[in-house]
Amino acid sequence: MGIRTEKLARRSYDQYCAVARGLDVIGDRWTLLLVRDLLLGPKRYKDLLSGLPGIGTNLLADRLKELEATGLIERTVLPPPAGSTVYQLTETGQALEPVMVSLGRWGARFLGAPKKTDVMLPRAYFVAMRGVFNPEAAASLTATYEVRIADLVFEVRIANGRLSSSEGQATNPDVILSMGVETLNALMFHLITPAAAVANGRVKIHKGDSRRYRPQWRRPMNLVDLGIVLVIGLGILIGWRNGLIGPLLAEATFLLTFWIISTHPGLIALVPSGVPRPLAPFVLPIGLGLLVGIVGRVVLQSFFRLPLTRSLDKLLGAAVNGGLAFVIVYVVLLGLVSAGTVLDPLVKARTIQSSQVTAMQMLLAENPRAASFVPSGELSKLATIATVHPFPLSQLGQYARVIDYYERTLRPQLASSQLAPVVFRFGARIPLIGRTVPKVAP
Repeated sequence: MGIRTEKLARRSYDQYCAVARGLDVIGDRWTLLLVRDLLLGPKRYKDLLSGLPGIGTNLLADRLKELEATGLIERTVLPPPAGSTVYQLTETGQALEPVMVSLGRWGARFLGAPKKTDVMLPRAYFVAMRGVFNPEAAASLTATYEVRIADLVFEVRIANGRLSSSEGQATNPDVILSMGVETLNALMFHLITPAAAVANGRVKIHKGDSRRYRPQWRRPMNLVDLGIVLVIGLGILIGWRNGLIGPLLAEATFLLTFWIISTHPGLIALVPSGVPRPLAPFVLPIGLGLLVGIVGRVVLQSFFRLPLTRSLDKLLGAAVNGGLAFVIVYVVLLGLVSAGTVLDPLVKARTIQSSQVTAMQMLLAENPRAASFVPSGELSKLATIATVHPFPLSQLGQYARVIDYYERTLRPQLASSQLAPVVFRFGARIPLIGRTVPKVAP
C-alpha cells in the first residue's frame, strides 16, 4: 500500500526531497510513538490512549485519522469473542520498523538518568529490545518468553539469531516471567544481572528452570572475594591481638573520615597529587585511623592489664572489629559500584560530548557516595569544555586510565564476585547507611 500524498498538503514542507516528504507523514508530535506501540500488534483506541500519557483523546483521534488517511494504519475488527475495533499498521507502516529501531539506538545517547517527570512505559522497552538484541550471542538459542509487566503481557521469541516481540500472551512459552517496569529498565541497561534480579525477588519465574538464573557458588573466588575475606579476617585478627579499643578507634575513625570525604570531596586536595585518583579517597582515612588507633591504645593500655579484662578485651575486639571491618567493606564496595554507575555514560566512548557529561552529573546526583571518586566540580569543568566542542577521552589523562581499569578489571571482578552480593544483602540492613544495591552487570 502506498502513501496517499494528496492528504499532506496542509502541513507539507513543499520540498522535493524524500526526507522532507517522510517528515510530512510522520513528523508530527506523537505520530512515531503511536507507530512504536503499534509495532507490537493491533491496539484498541483505549489501549493507545492509556499507553501514551499526556496525548489527550482529541489529539489521539486526530493523529489516528491522519495516519489512516496516509495509509500507515488501518482499522479492523478482531474475531469473536473479542469483536473489538482495533488499529494496526499496514505494510507501509510496518516498513517503519528499521527506522524506529535505528532512531532508538541513536536517541539512546541522549537518555541519561531518568528524570523525576519521566514515565517508564513497558511497550517502549519491548520495541527497544529489538535494537539492543545481540544476534551473535543468541545464535544457538531458540526460546519463547512470556513477560508480565503489571497488567500488560508480552511475548518475546528468539530463533535463528532473530528477536521478535509482540503484546499479548505467548504461545507455548518456555519461560514465564513477571517484574516491574523499573526492573525491566535495570535489566535493559545492565544495571542488574538476571541472576541478581531473580535472587532478590525483583523477577519472578512462574514457568521454566529458575536454577539457570541463580548465581553459581562453585566458582573460585576472584580478587574482590579475596579482598573481602582479607579485610574482614584482618579485622577479626587485629581485634583479637590488640583488643577492643585500639582497632575500634582506628576503624571508626576510618569510617568517619571516609564519610566526611565522600560528602566533602574537596578535602581530597589535601592528598599529594602524586597519589593515583582511585586511591586518593582512602589515604586520609587510613592515615588518621592508624594514628587514632595507636594513640588510643597507648592511652588506655593500663585498663587491660588484669587477665580477666584482657581475655574479655580480646573477645570483644574480635567481634566488634570484625563487624566494623564488614561495614568498611560494605561502604567501600558501595562507593565503587556507585562510581561505576556514574562512569557508565563513558563506557566504550572515544569522544566525550556534553550529553554524556550531563548524564554523569545526573547519575552523580542520584549516587552521592561516588562523589569522592568522581568529583562534581571536575564534571562541571568537563561539561563546560564539552559544550564548546567534543574532545577525545584520552585527554582525560589519569581519569581515562581509571575508566579503562574499572571496565577491564574492576567491573568484571565485581560482577563475578560471590561474596559482594552477600555483603550488599546484609549491608542493606545497617541503620543509616544501608541501601539496596543490585549486582553489578558484567
